[in-house]
Amino acid sequence: MKDNAYKAEFNDSFISTMAAFQLIEETLKLYIEFSYKLIQSRAKPFTFNYSVEDIRNNPLAQLVKKFKNLNSNVVLIDDLQKLTKIRNDIAHKILIEYIKSISDSNKNHLEEIKQTKIFAWSLFDRLNNEVALLDQSIKSH
Repeated sequence: MKDNAYKAEFNDSFISTMAAFQLIEETLKLYIEFSYKLIQSRAKPFTFNYSVEDIRNNPLAQLVKKFKNLNSNVVLIDDLQKLTKIRNDIAHKILIEYIKSISDSNKNHLEEIKQTKIFAWSLFDRLNNEVALLDQSIKSH
């Protein structure tokens, strides 16, 4: 593959993958926020003083840990934990290598990023399903 074509494909795949990571983080925050609101509405007369501000700046790993405490979908949780490691590898290792130069070792990462993009967007869809289920639960009570 010519370097320009490779660079364009790498850029498109990388940007799409990073966008999926960001959307997953925001969706996890939304799920946690909805869960906190549900708990707060049912905690009376007890106090439950958590808010979305408590998680606003949490990284993906911490969000997944909190999600794990609020959701019983173990397959999704396991995949989110796997994604956390992959995300860190891509964001820190592969991006640095790519910025340095386009070399044969970087070209090996393109397939990894393309596979991760597919995996991340799939997780985003599955996570949105969990948010929808929680939303239904909130509205039915």
